[in-house]
Amino acid sequence: MTTFLGMPTAPRGVGHLRGKDPFPVAARRALADTQLRRNLAKATSGIRAKRASVVAEVPDWEQLREAGRAIKVRTMAHLDRYLEQLEAQVTAHGGAVHWARTPPRRMTSWWAWSVRQARPTWSRSSRSPRTRSR
Repeated sequence: MTTFLGMPTAPRGVGHLRGKDPFPVAARRALADTQLRRNLAKATSGIRAKRASVVAEVPDWEQLREAGRAIKVRTMAHLDRYLEQLEAQVTAHGGAVHWARTPPRRMTSWWAWSVRQARPTWSRSSRSPRTRSR
């Protein structure tokens, strides 16, 4: 079963999902940038090495990975039920759940909400940013 929720879009001011140039032009320019390619190769090899090191520490890595995949498949197959359970729990604890009418709107609403939750706020006393916790 596949659930297509539309292409993700960000609300205004949240970032750029599309550049000003067409993809082939931007890709050619990025591929010609040797420093960018060097940085990407270094970051990628470092990430891969760290992942391989962690995977080697866990003897049943593949079984855990397969169990995680099975959980994801089961969750997506019954997502409607889980969302209704979530709504019941949120409502029981005094919250309000607003359902979007269309899948693309759901994605946009979720994106806007999650960005607002992670946006740093400024503490008056410390003058340093802190992330909202909810």
